[in-house]
Amino acid sequence: MEVVVIGNGVAGEAACSAIRSRSGEIKITVISEDTYPFYSPCILNQYISQEMKRSKLFLKGLKDYEKDAINLILGQRVQHFDPFRKLVSLSAQEIAYDKLILATGSHPIVPPIDGVKTKGVKVLKSLRDADSIFRDKGSKVIVIGSGPIGVEVAVALRKRNRKVCLIEALDWILPNQFDEKGSCIVRNILEKNGVEVLTGERVLSIEGKGHVSGIVTSRAGRYEADMVVLSVGMRPSVELARQAGIEIGELGGILTNDEMETNIKDVYACGDCVQGKDPFTLKQKLSLLWPHAERQGTVAGYNCIGEHHSVGWAPDVVNLNIFGTFVGAMGQPARILDNGRTEVLEDAGKGKYHRFIISEGKWAGAQFIGDHEGMGILLPFMGRSYTESCQKIMGEAEIARFPWYYPARRLFSALTHCHEPNQPLKYTAP
Repeated sequence: MEVVVIGNGVAGEAACSAIRSRSGEIKITVISEDTYPFYSPCILNQYISQEMKRSKLFLKGLKDYEKDAINLILGQRVQHFDPFRKLVSLSAQEIAYDKLILATGSHPIVPPIDGVKTKGVKVLKSLRDADSIFRDKGSKVIVIGSGPIGVEVAVALRKRNRKVCLIEALDWILPNQFDEKGSCIVRNILEKNGVEVLTGERVLSIEGKGHVSGIVTSRAGRYEADMVVLSVGMRPSVELARQAGIEIGELGGILTNDEMETNIKDVYACGDCVQGKDPFTLKQKLSLLWPHAERQGTVAGYNCIGEHHSVGWAPDVVNLNIFGTFVGAMGQPARILDNGRTEVLEDAGKGKYHRFIISEGKWAGAQFIGDHEGMGILLPFMGRSYTESCQKIMGEAEIARFPWYYPARRLFSALTHCHEPNQPLKYTAP
């Protein structure tokens, strides 16, 4: 059997690892437009901030592919593939396959702002992007977009003593991870460490002749800048799939079944290019995060060689380190789930803040600032009954041997005792 994997990120790597764990005889070819072997994009911010050497980003070297008997083709763009003849076409060759795995990832969204192509305007997705930001000598930086990547790059550049302004069009930062109260706490941490934060502000244009010199916003006016980083989101890279007749969902990702197979037999897809499901609402969503890609790639790898595994859609989990403060979120914020049946429970203490979202009696989301006590144990209960999960943690002695048990028990005990039937969930620790 010959398996071709298009893409060398975590999804493609997980697929290869799954196949190799079952057989050393299956021929595997990995094709990547990138020119580097497997590296972690999750820690590019630490490279930009000079807290990590560039060499530490790489998780595999070229010799590792040789050891695993994987034919690695770097720096080559796949022109198209024919799912009927089972051929992948590069610029100068065709490669036959029995099973094909699309792990084509995603690419940064570039908003239609006047001047967006001016020199000095950057994005952050790949190592090449990180190199460009790292080497830029600009001292006044505007970061447009305050999702996790935008916040991380703002922190990284501030640690390099750059003057940094973070701009968000919505009313608060990290809007897809945090509700307003938690977001305000994160904003205060940023501002105390010298990052200027503007919310409810749209960038109308980017100015500069030959090189960026500033931006113009809807309310604050003009800001000087010699570097602008766009961080307004990612879009699934699905053009190859679309050309081949693979079904694309309304959110722009490849549609698969729970075994990661597309509507075309023997063609699988995984990672950022895939449109998945929210485990709580069961609605289609894009989940462009490392753990999802790794899990989907593993399932695609096993299933393409004849096994039958289901992906099991999981909630989004985001963890950030903001100037030494832990910031984490899982599931959905209350503002997205606000359907009249959503309740909120808060636990605030010295140097920490926890917020729990319960919708229709089930765990739907959680937000942590300052510590992650209870976060790990809560994850498997997401989408499950609030009452039953509290009883399980409080009542099952056999799990007391795990190191996370007592911190989790303290948290769940507080949550259980503060919840009065038919009353809004609201708790503030002394």
